[in-house]
Amino acid sequence: MKLERIAAVALVLLGTGLCAEARDHADRKIVIACPPTRAPMMADVVTAIEFSDYDASPSVRREILARAREACAARPDAVLSFAPPERSQSGDSQLASK
Repeated sequence: MKLERIAAVALVLLGTGLCAEARDHADRKIVIACPPTRAPMMADVVTAIEFSDYDASPSVRREILARAREACAARPDAVLSFAPPERSQSGDSQLASK
């Protein structure tokens, strides 16, 4: 009985550690599809951020909106991906877009 408890606790601790590590290195990105009948709005950005489970400051949200509007004006059928800073290739930007 005691051995079973130790094994169960070890499994729980191992699982918790793996989940935390996976969460820290998740391949997160914010994805926005250009709306077909209008320019992207802040509500589109907020929804995409909430769906991605990524936290973005108001200034980053405004930057995403500006980039989305610019890209959607050039390519109305585009699907845009924004990566958090830890995944960006350049360290000088708050947000990398693809």
